[in-house]
Amino acid sequence: MPKTRKPRKAYRPKPERFDSIQIAVENAGTLDPAQVSTAIRAVDEAFMRFKRAERPAFQFDVMADALNIAESLSKIGICSDAESMEAILRAQRTLATLAGRHQERGTWAMRAEEVLALEDGLLRHTIQLRYASRGEYERAILMTKAKLSAALRGQVSALIIAPGGRPIEPTPRAP
Repeated sequence: MPKTRKPRKAYRPKPERFDSIQIAVENAGTLDPAQVSTAIRAVDEAFMRFKRAERPAFQFDVMADALNIAESLSKIGICSDAESMEAILRAQRTLATLAGRHQERGTWAMRAEEVLALEDGLLRHTIQLRYASRGEYERAILMTKAKLSAALRGQVSALIIAPGGRPIEPTPRAP
């Protein structure tokens, strides 16, 4: 009796847009001011609620997402000076420290220097949102998604904060 073949997956073409000029114009345009203000308000509110310990795990995830996207935007070239990059990385390390402390002691309490580090990193993200184009922002989101999925597979090149507050740090490579 012959073997049955596994059925092929049906071909479904992706939708195509032929107006390349319109695509370029959309990607070059800045983000909608209403979207920017909503995103800034969400991050600011998450930070304030985190300090007050209102649903801290959720607020932690919002801040982690913002800082991961901030890191990607800085790699694209927005707030890419050394001081800004260090502020974003310091805020990410602070979140990693807070996640570790929460695992050990069950508390989300922050020290003054940790509050300042998070505030500084989130401020850089706010600045980035005001100056990013739509194309840059979408590219940063895609970069962050790719980096996070690679980190969850174990291919980590830099510190990233995964959902649920799990910091994933790079593993040293054997020489």
